Amino acid sequence: MATPKPFHLTVSIRPKPILPALRNATFRIDKKIGYRYFEFDDEVIIQDTHSIPEIMEAVLNLITPTRALNVEEQKMLGVGENSTWLAVDDLEPNKAEEFLNTYGQIGLANYYRREKMTRLMSPSSFMTEAKISYKHLDTLKEEHKDNSALFYRRIDRIWQGKEIPFSWVEDDLRRLAKCIRMKLAIDKNRSEGYEEILITDSKQFRRIIHAWDRSGFAIPGGKDSGNYRPLDKSWSMSQRQKESILQDFVSAINNFLRPVSQAITTEAIEELAQKNSGIETAICYEVFSRLEPLLERICANPKCKKPYLIQRSTKTFCSDGCASYVRGLRHKAKNKKVSATRAGSKKKRKVGKK
Repeated sequence: MATPKPFHLTVSIRPKPILPALRNATFRIDKKIGYRYFEFDDEVIIQDTHSIPEIMEAVLNLITPTRALNVEEQKMLGVGENSTWLAVDDLEPNKAEEFLNTYGQIGLANYYRREKMTRLMSPSSFMTEAKISYKHLDTLKEEHKDNSALFYRRIDRIWQGKEIPFSWVEDDLRRLAKCIRMKLAIDKNRSEGYEEILITDSKQFRRIIHAWDRSGFAIPGGKDSGNYRPLDKSWSMSQRQKESILQDFVSAINNFLRPVSQAITTEAIEELAQKNSGIETAICYEVFSRLEPLLERICANPKCKKPYLIQRSTKTFCSDGCASYVRGLRHKAKNKKVSATRAGSKKKRKVGKK
C-alpha cells in the first residue's frame, strides 16, 4: 500500500503586519427588490484597539456552526430524526452591524468578487451575485428599464467598496469562522504529534473535516471531533473530496489576504491595500505568521464550559463575566466557611462556660 503523501498549505503573505481597517457601516434594505446591504462611510480608521485573538473569538461567537435539525424543521422538510441534514442559522443584521462597527470592516478584501460585479450586464446576473430572491426579478427589470443609470451606479458603488451586499458579509464571516476553526484543528493535531496533514480517515483528518463543516452531522458542543465518531460511514470520502476541503481552505485564506499579497509598488497602492483590508485580512495574516499554536480551552466556569481561544497561557475563563461569576462563588463559599467556623467557636465557648 502506498504511503500517504502530506498536504502542504501554500499561502501568499509578506512580512509586514497588517491591522484591520474600520469604516462606519450602516445596514440598509431596498425592500422593493429585497436587496440587503451595508453602506460604508468614506472615512477609514486603522484601528488596533482589539487584539487579533479577541476579534477571532468574537467571530466564532457571532457565527454559529451547522447544527442538527429541530423537530419542526424535520417535519417541514419531510425528513426523519436520523437524517444527516444540517441547518445553518441566518446572521442577524443588527448583530452584524454592531460587529463591523466594533472590530472592523469585512467584505472588501476579495478583489476578484468586486471586479466580477463590474462585468454584470443584466438584473438577473446581479441578483445571482448578490443572492437576491428571484421573485423580485420583474421589479428589478422594470427599474433597470426606467433608469439603467441607477442600476450601474449601484454596481460602481460596490466596486468602490462604498456598498457591500449583506450576503457577501455573511459569506465572508462564515468562511472566516471556518478558517479559524481549521487553524485550531491543525494546531490540535500538531499538539498530538501530527506535523503533516495526511489525507486519510485518521483522527486528525476527521477533526479537519468537522472544522470545515463537511462532516455530515453536527458534533455536540464539548466533544472533540477528532475522537467523536457516531457513524463510521459519515467519514467515507473520496480522495478528491478530501483534497477539495483543504484546497477550499487555502483558496479562502488567499482571497482574504489579497490586499497584502499583491506586489506593492508605491505608497499610494500600499495605502489603498490597507484601506481594503479588514478583519479577515488581519486574522488570516495573524493565523499564518504567528509561531505559537492557536489552541482552544474550555471555560472553567461550571455554568458555561464554552470553548474559547487562548489569548494567554494563564487565562482560564472565556470572559470577564465568567471570571467574576466564579470569583463570586468562591467568595460566598469562603464567607460561608468562615461563618461556620465562627459559629463552631462560639458553641465551644458556651460549652466551656458551663
